[in-house]
Amino acid sequence: MCGQLSGEFSNTEFSVSCFRNWKSLSERPNWMSDLEDQYGFAAKLAKLTDEELVACLNKEIGNRGWGNARMYYTSCLKAELKSRNFDSSLVVSDGGLKLSRRVILANNRLEFA
Repeated sequence: MCGQLSGEFSNTEFSVSCFRNWKSLSERPNWMSDLEDQYGFAAKLAKLTDEELVACLNKEIGNRGWGNARMYYTSCLKAELKSRNFDSSLVVSDGGLKLSRRVILANNRLEFA
């Protein structure tokens, strides 16, 4: 999955609140729709295991491309990381995601690989 609109999700429309994982509306990015996650990333990321989610995060390392879809994707990825029952503070910051180095999930927290 990891940001690609393919497979079982390619012909499916989702209307899921991407910001449901933020603790308050003030944490939600101002560009995000109040009504839906227009690309369906939140629903797709929510279905992944912790290891699959970390793999998606690692796929973003070195990706220099940018656009609306990636902005939504990384925002939903951040929200999903924050909602999981492991410490993601190594890569999740108030301003976004730290995408400089690959990480692994060890001892219920993210660590640099």
